[in-house]
Amino acid sequence: EIAEENRAGCVDRKEVKDAIAYLRVLANPADSVSLKRIINTPRRGIGKNTITNLDNAAQQLGIPLWEIVSDATSVNTLAGRSAKAVNRFANIISTWQEKVQTTTADEIFKGIMDDSGYIADLQQQGTEEADNRRANVEEVLNAIVQYGEENEDPSLETFLANASLASDLDSLDSGDDSVSLMTLHSAKGLEFPIVFMVGLENGLFPNYRSLDDPRALEEERRLCYVGITRAQELLFISYATERRLWGSYSTTQPSMFLSELPKEYLEGNMVRKRKAKKQKKAAKSNNSVQWKAGDRVYHDAFGEGKVMMVFGDENKSTIAVKFGVGSPKILDPTIEPLERNE
Repeated sequence: EIAEENRAGCVDRKEVKDAIAYLRVLANPADSVSLKRIINTPRRGIGKNTITNLDNAAQQLGIPLWEIVSDATSVNTLAGRSAKAVNRFANIISTWQEKVQTTTADEIFKGIMDDSGYIADLQQQGTEEADNRRANVEEVLNAIVQYGEENEDPSLETFLANASLASDLDSLDSGDDSVSLMTLHSAKGLEFPIVFMVGLENGLFPNYRSLDDPRALEEERRLCYVGITRAQELLFISYATERRLWGSYSTTQPSMFLSELPKEYLEGNMVRKRKAKKQKKAAKSNNSVQWKAGDRVYHDAFGEGKVMMVFGDENKSTIAVKFGVGSPKILDPTIEPLERNE
C-alpha cells in the first residue's frame, strides 16, 4: 500500500514524465511532443535553436520530427555544431527502438535510462532532490514490472496503452462542456458524439513518406477509417487550401482519402481556388529562389530525387529532396554534390 501511494503521488513529477516520454518515443517515433521533451534531457549539448530548426523543417514537410532527427544527412545540414550530439542521441533511440518487439518493457526501460545518461545525470548531481527523483524513476520501473507480472502481454506498447488510458482518458468527466484533443492513434477504441478531423491534405494525411509506399499508404488509410468511425452523430472533415511557409503561400491538395468517401453521406463544400492576389504573391516568392518544388535532381550518393520543398530565401536556402523510398532529406545545395536534371 505504501508503494502504491508513493507511485500515485509521483506521477506528475518531471522525472516521471521524462521517463514515460522516452518510452513513448521508442514505441511511437512519430510522437514529436515526447521527442522534443527528451532530445536534450539530460542536457547533451542540443540547444533550443537547433531543436527549433529541426522541428520547423519537419512541420513544413508534414512529417514527424523523428524523420528529420534520425537522418544524419538532414541533421548535418540543419544542426550545425550540435549535429554530433543529435546523431548520438538518434543512434541511442534507434538501437532501443529495434528491440521493442522482442524485449520486455522493463528491460527496455532499464536500458534506455542507462544509455541515455538519465540515471547517471541524477547520480552525478549528488543532492537529496536528485536522489528523490531517482527513486521516482525506480517507481516507474516497479510499475512496469508489476504490469508485466499481472498481464499476459508484457510488451512496451501494451504497458503504455494501459498507462495512457488510466491516466488521461479515464479521468475525463463526460459532463464537462469541453473538447478532447487527441491523436488518431490514441482515439482507438473511443467514440464521441461529434468529431472534427482536420488537415486532410496530401503530404499531411496521408503523410509524405507514405505517398510512394503502398503498404504505408494502406496503413494511413486504415488510420483514417479509425478517425471517421470515432464519430457517433456528426463528423466534420477539413483541409487547408493553402499554407504559408517561410513567408510565402504554398498550394495544398485535398487528401486522396476524401475522394474515397461515399458522396451520398457528404454535405458541405470544397473551396478549390485561391485569391489571385495570393497566387501572384506565391509565384513571386517561388521565382526569387534558385530551387523550386518539383525540380528533378541527382545526388552522387543518393541517386535521383525530386525537390519536395525549399526552405529559406535567395540569400540562404536548403531543400528537401525525396530519394526513392523513405523520408525527404534536407540538403544544402551549395555543399552537397547535387545536380539539377533538366
